[in-house]
Amino acid sequence: MPNEIELSGFNEMLARLESMGNQIAGPVEDAALKAGAAPLADAMRSNVHYAPLYGKRRGEKHIRDDIRISSVKIDKETLMKFVAVGPGKSTNWRAKFLEYGTSQSPAYPFVYPAVVETKAEVFGAMAAVIREALLE
Repeated sequence: MPNEIELSGFNEMLARLESMGNQIAGPVEDAALKAGAAPLADAMRSNVHYAPLYGKRRGEKHIRDDIRISSVKIDKETLMKFVAVGPGKSTNWRAKFLEYGTSQSPAYPFVYPAVVETKAEVFGAMAAVIREALLE
């Protein structure tokens, strides 16, 4: 389910940021990734199908309460930074059943709709952090 977004001027901002040097660019990139992940995580939390009594007897955490933003990581193949947004380890195995459904249950997608809904907001938040760093 890869999504691509074309933003004009974003590459130029990143190029200017990189020209500032790694001492400045690295922390700004990290902050921008975290800022962009926040609206996506919020949208996932609000979109996930919530059954308040599910797992209450077993003490299980609900998916909505376990949506997290990872630390900044680097892809080994592309050397690009990224953050992962989604359910944590204790609930991610159940999230796929909601997202795609099963033979016994319909799908209640929450990840893909959140990505579609927040594209502009995610990149806007990232651009705001980078823009602020460039103007300092």
